[in-house]
Amino acid sequence: MEKYTFTLGGYIKFKKQAVEFERKLKILQSQTAETAEIGGDLWHDNFSYEQLQIQIRAMDTRLAESQKILNNARIIFSPESYEYLKQIENRLNNSQNQEPQLFRSKLQEIRGISEKAIISNLPEFPERVAIGCKVCIGIEEEEQVWTIVGYGEAEPESGKIAYNAPLSKAIIGAEVGDVRRVNIGGKNKKIEVFEISQDKEVLQWGLSELEEFMGSEKPL
Repeated sequence: MEKYTFTLGGYIKFKKQAVEFERKLKILQSQTAETAEIGGDLWHDNFSYEQLQIQIRAMDTRLAESQKILNNARIIFSPESYEYLKQIENRLNNSQNQEPQLFRSKLQEIRGISEKAIISNLPEFPERVAIGCKVCIGIEEEEQVWTIVGYGEAEPESGKIAYNAPLSKAIIGAEVGDVRRVNIGGKNKKIEVFEISQDKEVLQWGLSELEEFMGSEKPL
């Protein structure tokens, strides 16, 4: 089964998106009975009902795909951010003032994140390109700087590219001075790695959202 690697911030963002899909699906499903009564007694005579069913199937597919990805997720942590996660878990275990159902929900969420954790011991200047690295590369004659991020976290306008993008796949594992080739826009181009450094912000993204969740009465 394919695994999907996230940073903590990316995982939380994706999880919230899945929760939103579930909320929208429930709203659509709640409209079924009412819509079926409009425009005719038979469902196949009711255009609004047919359109609603199309929307329900589409949303159900999106939710199922999101849940599959979450079930097969891995979350990259720096040692410091993972230690912080364990501190939150311990704090939650020692809490006596939370409503039982909310307490169980939070503890289950935190433990679920912890079980998916992968510790990334990236030094300030890593030897090889990996998720959480900022990489200066040369593509033919053009110098570019990219940060390698997790699944669904790409922001090209901010210089962030997902680890499963073709360019990332070409340079992950490469060392400074290595030359790789990648197909970009239908053209085979040479890539040289000039510099590799750690992007601390990427590996710490999501800790504030986790702290906020701990003080909230809502699910993650």
